[in-house]
Amino acid sequence: MEFRLTEEQLQVEEMVRNLSRKEFAPGAAAVDEESRYPAGNMRRLAGLGLSDVESKLYEEQLSTILEYAKNLQQIDTEGIPPTSHAIPMNNVLREDRMSPCGEVEDILLNAPEKEGKMFKVPKILE
Repeated sequence: MEFRLTEEQLQVEEMVRNLSRKEFAPGAAAVDEESRYPAGNMRRLAGLGLSDVESKLYEEQLSTILEYAKNLQQIDTEGIPPTSHAIPMNNVLREDRMSPCGEVEDILLNAPEKEGKMFKVPKILE
């Protein structure tokens, strides 16, 4: 299945990208220092269709995320190698092995509905 953005979604994406480059990127360092997402930025984003309630909510959420990221940056990680998981991950699955399978007719006895030598299931895609 292939997912593609609609023309309208692509336009919104480009509009947000341009707004971010022009309006937000120049003050990004100050935002990092303050750990507070500027309300003015949220008002600019509101011009993209966010309500005042959504703007306030996102401002609070983004400020919380910035504060969390700032706290994480204060942790001394010297000498700790980068990892993708907090604990070692081992493959706990068994090796694939071929084994005899039951007879198709016996397996189809469990089917609520069948069609020929196959399980019949409800259609899920148009």
